This record gives sequence, structure tokens and C-alpha cells, in this order.
Amino acid sequence: MSEYEVKHPVPPQIQDARDLQAHLYREIGIAAVMAALQHRDRPAEPRRRLKVDDIPAILRGEDIAA
Repeated sequence: MSEYEVKHPVPPQIQDARDLQAHLYREIGIAAVMAALQHRDRPAEPRRRLKVDDIPAILRGEDIAA
């Protein structure tokens, strides 16, 4: 510590809503980057072929009630 810091302590920083929001956005951004990196490093799963029963009837063009 320097001599100035000993004689004149700096008051603690007051965190207002903007500081907390900036901190939150920074944490969300870091989490998003980490998730993207983890997703990129995962091995690719084989694509599953859809069966006719997997697609809802309305999207198949069938006009039947469920």
C-alpha cells in the first residue's frame, strides 16, 4: 500500500442498479460463451430419421381430429 492509501482510505464503491445490471449481463455473456464452447466440443450425434407418427397429423396434411 502506498502512503496516500493509508492516510486517505477510498470509500467503498456503492453499487447501484446499473452496476448490478452490468455485472449480470457480463456473467450472462460469459456463461453463453462457455456453453457455446462446450457445445462445439461435443461429438456430433447421428441424426434420427423421423417416422410418420412423429409428425403431428395437422402438419402431415391429414384433417383428422386427435
